[in-house]
Amino acid sequence: MARPEKTKTGLPVDPTAFKNCPKGAGESTASAKEIIQRYRDDTVAEIRRRTAKFLKDHDIKVASGSCFYHAHFTAEVLHEQDQPVLVQAGSCSWPRLLLEQDDGKDTTLTHFSYNWSPKDAASVESMLAGALPETHIWCALSNTREIVDVTTHQLVEQAKVLTGLDWPGPPPPPYLWTIQRNMPERTLYEPVVAACMLAVRLYLARFDRPAYLEDYLNQRGIYAQD
Repeated sequence: MARPEKTKTGLPVDPTAFKNCPKGAGESTASAKEIIQRYRDDTVAEIRRRTAKFLKDHDIKVASGSCFYHAHFTAEVLHEQDQPVLVQAGSCSWPRLLLEQDDGKDTTLTHFSYNWSPKDAASVESMLAGALPETHIWCALSNTREIVDVTTHQLVEQAKVLTGLDWPGPPPPPYLWTIQRNMPERTLYEPVVAACMLAVRLYLARFDRPAYLEDYLNQRGIYAQD
């Protein structure tokens, strides 16, 4: 079976090509799934390597998660693979309790969430400082409608740091890369246009016109041509 070409990251350009492999075409369905999984694992490892290097090189200490930087390098790596990647921002929620662990009290927080709340006092203060309000940033692939979030491994720790709560239920996966109908139960990713626009503007301010934003900027006219 023909393999996709490789980019400078050394990863396949089109890993989804393996999803519809006919049986007997040189790869079984099981091994095709293994190839896709290996591709995703390698891609996430490269994203995390670039993020860690950038934070170290620029002496950046991230106090409450690093989705802003992880989403940037997610988009960068996927764009280099010719993937139609979009940066999305908004609200995100993961269950920290199983249904049977919920005592039903109004004060019990069943989920750990980042809620887009630009009018909240803390969010206003953050934006005045040139940072993001409470929100979460991740990436999506427009051709397959897959959500890609490489920061899910941080959620248990972030819940402890930000809320003081533990995580009695099953922890999130090391990363999320799936289509909407296969999302973990009771998990929410809700992009908000205003949040996405703010994230784009902050990426333009922080980085040198990222290549993954070219099509978006040309279509939306956010960036004035020189």
